[in-house]
Amino acid sequence: MLNLSKVFVFLIVFLTCHLSPFTCQLFAKDKIIAVVNNEIITQKDLNDFTNFMRIQLSKEYKEMSWRQKSSP
Repeated sequence: MLNLSKVFVFLIVFLTCHLSPFTCQLFAKDKIIAVVNNEIITQKDLNDFTNFMRIQLSKEYKEMSWRQKSSP
């Protein structure tokens, strides 16, 4: 009976630890994609930069197309 209760407790602890939403926090949320001049570039850094550039280029394109439309 004692062994069965130990197994039961082990199963409860194991399943609670592995099925809880907190287990996702144990893993790294960002990964290293490059090292340039001893500087680490992460996936988040790259995503932030590409989003920034996308916004900047779309603003420049809108201004350029507005200027072309307004010029005679």
